Parts: sequence; C-alpha cells; structure tokens
Amino acid sequence: EPFFLYLHFVDTHLPYYPPERHARPFLRRIGAVAGELRELSQDAAALFGGRMEMDRRGFEILGALYDGALSWVDEVLGRVLDLVGSSRRLHGRITVVTADHGEHLGEQGMMDHAFSLSDSLVRVPLLVNWPGVFEGNGVVTHQVQLLDLFPSLMERLEGAGRADALFPERRGLFPGDAAPPGRPWALAQYTEPVNAALRRRCPGEAVPGQALAMVRGGGWKMILAGDGSCRLHCLESDPQELADLSRDYPERLEELRRHLPQRMVPGLREAGAGALRPTDPELEARLASLGYL
Repeated sequence: EPFFLYLHFVDTHLPYYPPERHARPFLRRIGAVAGELRELSQDAAALFGGRMEMDRRGFEILGALYDGALSWVDEVLGRVLDLVGSSRRLHGRITVVTADHGEHLGEQGMMDHAFSLSDSLVRVPLLVNWPGVFEGNGVVTHQVQLLDLFPSLMERLEGAGRADALFPERRGLFPGDAAPPGRPWALAQYTEPVNAALRRRCPGEAVPGQALAMVRGGGWKMILAGDGSCRLHCLESDPQELADLSRDYPERLEELRRHLPQRMVPGLREAGAGALRPTDPELEARLASLGYL
C-alpha cells in the first residue's frame, strides 16, 4: 500500500525560540547573557522598515538561536526516521530532506528570507536516502535545482520515458539519470506579493519594493532588479556577494543575462504580483493570514 509522509518544520523561521537545552550550547559558545536575549528583537518587518537597527552582536545572537532551532529540528527528524525505520513495511522508503529557502543571519545587514536572492537564501540542503538504489555517502558536485527532484525520482520509479513526457526540459539530479546532469545555469526569481504585506505592517515606512531575478553558473552570479540595475558577483572570490563587478566584466554580465528567460525579467506582468494572486478565496485568506499577501 503506498505511503507518503510530508513534514514541514517551521522552527527555523522567525522568531527563533528553540528549547533551552538546544539553544544553551550555542549561546554559551558566544558568551550570550540573559539581558542580551531579552533585548534582542526578532522583528524583521521593523528592520526592513527602518524602525530598528541590529548590530553585529545582535546578528551573532540571532545566529546562535537559529543553530539551536536547527538542533531541535534535527532531533525531531531523527525521532521520525527512527520510527519509520522500525517498520518492515517501509524498508524500501525514499527519504528526502531539503528546504524551500535559506535564511539571512546578518549577511548584507539582513534577516529573515525576503528581498534578496543571495546564496544565503537560494542555496539549500538536499539529502536523499534510498536503500538499494543509492549506496554509501555519495556527493553530487554539479549545480542542481529542486525543480528536478520530482522528475528524477519519477525516472527511477516509472522510467525515463514517462519523466521525459511530463517534464521535457528536465535535467538529471542523480548520478546515472537519463537527462543531462545538473543545471549549468540556475535561475531564481523574487516577485512582489510579500512587499505589499510588509507595507501594510509598516505604513509610511520605506520598505524594499523591487522584484529580482537571478542567473547563477560558472562560478558567477547575476541579479537583475526591477529598476533595470544589475549586480554581478564572482562566487569563488566573493562568496558573501559584497562586490559588484558588473562594470568590470561587461562580457560576463551579458553572458549570464542571455540565459535569463524574458518571462523572468523583473517588471514584466508575468513576473508581477498580479499574475501570482490566487483565485480561490479560501486559499487567498490562508495565504494572507501567513503574511504572503
């Protein structure tokens, strides 16, 4: 009988309140005291809206709390895997651990996971365990994207023909996949819906308001903003993405720009908030309650 279990852990989302036994080792490591914890603000809207500033020490404490939250999630996930693993019926299960985004913990003075396409947000973990199919502790070194996860699993379960028919542009994620391996040019997009929600929370404040699109490949990364400006980063020499090299390497910038589909260019209707608004009133109400609209 088919078995599917989906678990979504929100403990690594703001605000970070891990159990004390998980937070304590990380806070002790940086010498954080109770007074600092009481004074720490985890209000990302206030930071984005300019109503709050956070210094390096504040971000250090925030990072320790985040590590504590990760430690808690790791423990709970371990319990679940032990429970599932104890079932003979689920002996051949496929286990996938991944994330839909990363988190800012002071990079470029930011927190949370909004208004950016930095690697802090777009690079996420991906772990796949499949007894009898993947053995050992292999590591995929080429660049991949999560949109290829389902097609690659489908290939192993139902054959490459069906995966190709449903996902003709797919790329191979696992070693030995029939599709070409990886994504030489990874794409990402940040559109506007959450900006409107933030403006409602911070009326009258200046908040980020630009859609963004990204191309990442060959050790380089381009980010195109809604006002037409571009940033170019060399990820090998500048992994924090602090130096904009767009004026120094115009040919490289143009090379990456050519790999961005026109439909993803910020400012076009297809990339705007209006094109993404749900038509189901109940779904819209649920998304609004979570702060997405």
